[in-house]
Amino acid sequence: APKGGGGTMYSPVFTWVAEHAPETRGIVYVTDGDCSDFGVEPAMPVLWVLTGHNEAFRPPFGEVVWTM
Repeated sequence: APKGGGGTMYSPVFTWVAEHAPETRGIVYVTDGDCSDFGVEPAMPVLWVLTGHNEAFRPPFGEVVWTM
């Protein structure tokens, strides 16, 4: 059974996209905002979709929207 524990690493996705799909025009990340690694800002826009109201989530790049 999958278990959470906190601290998603976002950087591997950005690295994979840069290496394997550089023509990507944007990334949408659906997350609870519990992050352990943002990585460097990718060359394309990032939209962070928060699944809750995590007011502590302050990504160093991209735009944030919240779901309710």
